[in-house]
Amino acid sequence: NLTDKTSQFTIKKYNKYKEIMNDIDKKRDEKMSESQRLTYDIFSTYIKNELDGEKFMFYQYPLNHLDGAHLTILNTFTKVHRIKNENDVKNYISRLKEIDTKINQLLDDLNYRESIGIIPPLFSLEKCEKQISDFLSENPKENVLVVSLDKKISDIKTITNKEKYIDEATDITEKSVYPAYEKLLEYTRKLERNSNNIAGVWKLPNGDKYYEY
Repeated sequence: NLTDKTSQFTIKKYNKYKEIMNDIDKKRDEKMSESQRLTYDIFSTYIKNELDGEKFMFYQYPLNHLDGAHLTILNTFTKVHRIKNENDVKNYISRLKEIDTKINQLLDDLNYRESIGIIPPLFSLEKCEKQISDFLSENPKENVLVVSLDKKISDIKTITNKEKYIDEATDITEKSVYPAYEKLLEYTRKLERNSNNIAGVWKLPNGDKYYEY
């Protein structure tokens, strides 16, 4: 997806959880109905569980070969983003322009995780490298981001200037998306040099505590 991926955003999210938890504790009282108390208790349990894992907030791998950010970003366009009218096309184009920002945010997050010793296993990084390389190997006009748009709008008669939108998507892919993914490819290769094939969480700092969690 295209949500903020920076380490700062993750930290802010947990600070917000703490504010919510304090608010929940203050507002729960006996005047609530049974269903209201149940709702509060369920939500409170969820927030408490999240806060229990605060010290492990960066222990996942946002770059991995199964559902890494480099894949989910693309899936947002190919599988999630629906197009029914011209306004949807314009939104698709606008989102394409955001990919560069999202990759930069991802790089910020990966760099922070690396600094605290959270590095994906080598075999996963190598598969990521191939996925990114394959993505970049296509001619921009034949890239999945452009091809997906073409397929989505091909049968919608109310959308005019289809070629204009395809050309715009191609231009963004070539001049913005590709350079962003090239930076990610370069960083992936850097991580590979500092990684190994040990996949167990116990290899991470305080990995035994994370495993217990």
